[in-house]
Amino acid sequence: MPPRAINILHVEDEDSQRRLFAHHLRTLNEFQFEIVYADSEEIALEIFRSAPINFVILDYNLRQGIGLHCLQLIREHDPIVPIIAISGAASDEIAADLVQAGADDYISKRDLTSGLLADRMRDALKRADTWRERHINHQN
Repeated sequence: MPPRAINILHVEDEDSQRRLFAHHLRTLNEFQFEIVYADSEEIALEIFRSAPINFVILDYNLRQGIGLHCLQLIREHDPIVPIIAISGAASDEIAADLVQAGADDYISKRDLTSGLLADRMRDALKRADTWRERHINHQN
């Protein structure tokens, strides 16, 4: 079976974190990723509204904009797209705020591994696929 093609919007303003995530994503052979980067909330929203995005990885702390606000605006535009929020300032409160705002999941940067990212991505994709399938079946 060929790898599933996924267009990712990675909202991250630190180049080292972008490279780290790209490294983790390359280990996931079941997917073929096209990654588009945004380093601010404004650019992320422009890209999300104009490009075919299948998945969002969103940093909580951005130099220009707030990840939580960006998440809320993406959710207003698309309630289904899988979103995993990431933060280096990990706390239970931040995680709860992000999930309550619509993130499918939350990962602390200090806990990040390729295996954890793969598991969380699979789960988020499965939820989105199931939701789309049910929604389409209800319309028919």
